[in-house]
Amino acid sequence: MFEYILILLILATLLFTVVEVSKIKRENKSLKNEIEDLKKNINK
Repeated sequence: MFEYILILLILATLLFTVVEVSKIKRENKSLKNEIEDLKKNINK
């Protein structure tokens, strides 16, 4: 029984990590886009 709980805990942790990493990647993309827009506005 204890092994099942341990496996579930590990799977939940992995899933949580994947979700967090994908959130961070999305935020980085939007930040990069904002920075590019700012650069374009400065160069005008």
